[in-house]
Amino acid sequence: NNIESLNEKTFSNLFPKLIEINLHNNKIREIEKNSFKNLPSLHYLVLSNNQLESNTHGFDSLTIFKWFNITYNNLKSIKSFFFNNSKKIHLIDLSHNSINQIEPNGFYSLENELKFLNLSYNLFLSIKSYYFNNLYGLNYLNLANNKISSIEEDSFLKLKFLTILDLSDNCLFKLDLKLFSNTINLDELILKNNLIKSMNQNLFLKLNKLRIL
Repeated sequence: NNIESLNEKTFSNLFPKLIEINLHNNKIREIEKNSFKNLPSLHYLVLSNNQLESNTHGFDSLTIFKWFNITYNNLKSIKSFFFNNSKKIHLIDLSHNSINQIEPNGFYSLENELKFLNLSYNLFLSIKSYYFNNLYGLNYLNLANNKISSIEEDSFLKLKFLTILDLSDNCLFKLDLKLFSNTINLDELILKNNLIKSMNQNLFLKLNKLRIL
């Protein structure tokens, strides 16, 4: 289709029981505030293959949705409080964008609910310690196919329940000794296709549950 924008009148009051919207492969550049306010039962939202370039207030009214796909857009960053009112999201897929930073509180309000976060195929050069510092319940984190050359030592400190971490196809040449000190439930760690030449023998000391490396 050729939809270019969404606004408060797009869905009016016609779909109070609608649980899923698929807007894949349109030309959406703008989502105005309250565009989804008349969809109180919405759980699944697909906005892949559009032309969104910046964060929008259009998601403020989505308070119970659980699954969010915004792949293949033109997002450059995750602004502070982007998911401010969306406290029930379990899965966020932001892969195949142009994201190079996450502002403080970018994932605010998702502390315990978010389980799956895909940030692969973006333009990150480094990972800062505050990017994921409130995602206590996260199980899956994909950072593959970026341009990451450095990760601050506390970046994964709060991710105690993380089970899968994909750092493959980046530009990492070393890993801080404390990087995995609290990811004690890590089951799968993918590091292939980086620039790492050697690793300290104590790097994986606390990863007693690790099965795949």
